[in-house]
Amino acid sequence: MPCKFCIKLEEAVAESVRLDAPNILLGLTESGRRNRARQKEERQVKAKTDLEKHQRSRHKMTNTAVVVSSAASE
Repeated sequence: MPCKFCIKLEEAVAESVRLDAPNILLGLTESGRRNRARQKEERQVKAKTDLEKHQRSRHKMTNTAVVVSSAASE
C-alpha cells in the first residue's frame, strides 16, 4: 500500500506532464514560450526524481526492517 507521500508525489508527476491551458500561452513571446517549456521540463524531471528517491528510501527502510525482524525472530 503506498504511503501518502507516494500518492502526493505521484500526483505531482501527473500534474507536471499535463498540458498547459491554451490561454496561458497567448500573451507570451517566443522566448517566453521557450522559457515556459524549459521550466515545465525541469518540473517533470524534479517530480519524477523526487518520487524515485522516496520510493528507493522507503523500500530500503522496508527491506532493512524485514531483515532486522527476521534476525530478531531467530
